[in-house]
Amino acid sequence: MEGGDANAMLEHFDKMVADNQNFYHRYRLDDDGNLKDVMWVDARCRAAYEEFGDVVSFDSTYLTNKSELPFTNFVEVNHHGQTILLGCALVSHEDVETFTWLFSTWLLCMNGKAPGGILTDKDAAMRKALSVVMPQSRHRWCIWHILKKFSEKLGMYSNYKYFKSELLHAIYDSFTEKEFEKNWTSVIMMYELQENQWLSGLFDEREMWVPAYMRHLFWAGMKTTQRSESIHSFFDGYVNKTTRLCEFPQQYSYAMEVRANEEKEADANCWKYTRTLLTAFPFEAQFRDVYTDAKFKEVQVQCSRVLYLTPLEKRVVADNVVQHLLEDIVYTRTKKKREEIATTKRRTYCVWFDTASHDSGCECKHFDCYGIMCRHLIKVYYMYNVEHVPSKFILRRWRKDIQRKHMVVKVAYHDLSKTAQVQRFDKLMVEFERVCLKASLLDVNIQTCMELIQLMDLRVEENNTKFYESARAGDPSSVTPDSTSNGVALTSASANCSFNYEVVPGGTPNPDRSTPCQGSTMRTQNETVSTSKGTMSHSVGDPVLWRKKKGSKGGVRLQSAAEKAMNKKKKKSSTTNEQPEVNQTMFGLGIVQVLLLKDYLRMIHHWFNH
Repeated sequence: MEGGDANAMLEHFDKMVADNQNFYHRYRLDDDGNLKDVMWVDARCRAAYEEFGDVVSFDSTYLTNKSELPFTNFVEVNHHGQTILLGCALVSHEDVETFTWLFSTWLLCMNGKAPGGILTDKDAAMRKALSVVMPQSRHRWCIWHILKKFSEKLGMYSNYKYFKSELLHAIYDSFTEKEFEKNWTSVIMMYELQENQWLSGLFDEREMWVPAYMRHLFWAGMKTTQRSESIHSFFDGYVNKTTRLCEFPQQYSYAMEVRANEEKEADANCWKYTRTLLTAFPFEAQFRDVYTDAKFKEVQVQCSRVLYLTPLEKRVVADNVVQHLLEDIVYTRTKKKREEIATTKRRTYCVWFDTASHDSGCECKHFDCYGIMCRHLIKVYYMYNVEHVPSKFILRRWRKDIQRKHMVVKVAYHDLSKTAQVQRFDKLMVEFERVCLKASLLDVNIQTCMELIQLMDLRVEENNTKFYESARAGDPSSVTPDSTSNGVALTSASANCSFNYEVVPGGTPNPDRSTPCQGSTMRTQNETVSTSKGTMSHSVGDPVLWRKKKGSKGGVRLQSAAEKAMNKKKKKSSTTNEQPEVNQTMFGLGIVQVLLLKDYLRMIHHWFNH
């Protein structure tokens, strides 16, 4: 530690803490004073966990450096399906005691919030440690680590290539627990594999790794056959076995910077480009308006496969509850192309539908596991002429119109301090932290703060509504993403949505409405809006209430908001003299918003001082 490589690493961590106090790191020393274990999680990762911490994958098989410290990491997938990091560690041993310390420290960093599910390799030490630290989390073994040992454990059999395909069929194509047990037992009996202890052990632990036992749980679309490779590629080109301890944090920052930029670019592309619809199902258009492009593609796959469904039977099972049997093609995943292809096999699925509440469910459990509405449900809703997506099938996790906290967190590798939005955010947070410190002294202060915060929320939302309405009436080409006027800026995402979409009258408010941001006009639920076309009502967050304007051209590339406004301005040059006044109004409203916030903060501060 004294003047060595490990000390230089910890000094770098101290600089990270100075940059952002939410940077978290812990380490342990051995009896000789040498660095034993170290774990770190930056502020952006901690904020991302609040949004995507439902399912986590932990890996410790990446590499071991020359200091004999295995590199471990916690990862998750974001709303684009991209791998994001939730923490790193260098550990001295891969035993129960070390993993218990690591999991406990990581959980403490995440404010004690355990994930709903955690994915690891088949390691007994990890399993025991997780059972102690996170007993409420569903532990799952990565199937990729199990299947890659097939050749090692079973390759000595002469008929290996025959029963291997049969075992894989039992593993992947069994949708229920009973079906898997029947198929697995049939293969074992047919090829006389009862004496193989390794296969017997896998069958005894089948609840830890077989997909049929996990299908009813949400795993954020994690594909276990590819996730480990994704974890490994996260740091490929940045760290290797010769990387020194003091170089680890810096290389980590480089890798994280690339990932942060990829996420930022994906967010921008979701508003810049629009994917062409493949079907006439109303659900497809509604999901396109609210889901990220990566997740909308998964919805499109389900919509396109409705073509191959055949209704077989319909029967009433309870009051207002109808059960439908649908025949579908069985799809299998190829190892080389890593994509699903249709087979000649057929399977029957049962879908129940409540004609009164429009609630439904499917035994395929695709939505439960992946968070994407399955083709069987889309078919049944279409049969009953249901045009609006039920709110339960629209997950906040995949939406593109949600402002996520980790995107505005300033860290060393993702410095957003130059943007006007982050500058305003940081300025307000300084004031709020000072008030929170004083308010936390007494319980009576909590109610007072909550009342004032609710009042601020209403006034700010009102100002944002006026601001975006003014922007929609003006010329967006004069407002660039980073242009400011007295500290006020309009993001390109907000401008794009404001000009590319129109409000559709009617609709049922979404009970799970989320906070609007980048591209969502900020109004209260059920607000009545007066326009030149009349009066209309809408609720924020309901995807049914937004649609592309009529007459828009098909294709992936559409005009941006600025391009459309510029073309409109050229056609109507007579209105150019009115534009400066609109822009001044737009910026003036933004200034009022900032000033109101400052006044409220001063009022709270003054109240606690007296």
